[in-house]
Amino acid sequence: APAAGTAAAGSDEENWGGSLTGRIPLQDLPALPSRGQGFFMEPLCGIFVVGICSMLFVGMVHAIGASKEDLKEEGVEKELSVLPVYLVWAEAGVAALCVLFLLFGGAGVIRRSEKTCYPMPAEVEQRLRTHRSLEGLTNVE
Repeated sequence: APAAGTAAAGSDEENWGGSLTGRIPLQDLPALPSRGQGFFMEPLCGIFVVGICSMLFVGMVHAIGASKEDLKEEGVEKELSVLPVYLVWAEAGVAALCVLFLLFGGAGVIRRSEKTCYPMPAEVEQRLRTHRSLEGLTNVE
């Protein structure tokens, strides 16, 4: 039998790279679950909503601007009538950039780190050490 305080060959202590009272190393945590179908549908819905709204707003401003141009004479008033067109295109561009940031900027993604994984609840750590499922555990009580 091993002396007190030493790990037996093949024990949890040896498998997890630390003592039973120490933390489970990040690299030894199980793989993250795969993304659900909703993860891929939400961006498509966002692209659709932003695209439709942008086209609607740009189209309305262009239509209003075109109808007013028929009634206007040359001069300062005509130069000011293109300002809303430029502004609505700028707004549509900002909306598109925001969607791109949400899609590719990693917004809302929490990466594994010492700060995000520890302290770990005792029951979770015990189940991980004994390779049991985490099914049935709640995140917040």
